[in-house]
Amino acid sequence: MSLQQLSSTAIDQALQAARGNLSQATRQLGISRQTLYRKLASRTHGSALNAIALDA
Repeated sequence: MSLQQLSSTAIDQALQAARGNLSQATRQLGISRQTLYRKLASRTHGSALNAIALDA
């Protein structure tokens, strides 16, 4: 598994545990909210961010 895949998995797990609460997920991950947005956008060109907004 690549580092990018591990990062993506960690983000997914943190978002699930936080029930879509981005602030809580960033605290769990130890990253800034801006970093989370950037990582989500780079994964799927922003569609993951839209999916989170719709699920929350």
